[in-house]
Amino acid sequence: MKLKEIAERLVVSKKTVYEWLRSGLIKGTLTKRPKGVGGHDYWDISEEELKRYLKQYEN
Repeated sequence: MKLKEIAERLVVSKKTVYEWLRSGLIKGTLTKRPKGVGGHDYWDISEEELKRYLKQYEN
């Protein structure tokens, strides 16, 4: 899942998810586009990682 998809799903900003990634609260893979190819680098976060992250906040 892309960073934007996680943010929308959790109803938080993309910046918040980015900070979670930077601090290590959630793990993701940064995919860099080759030079000369259009588009931007993006973060990819697995469904399993999202579930792991959310599980720690379950009651």
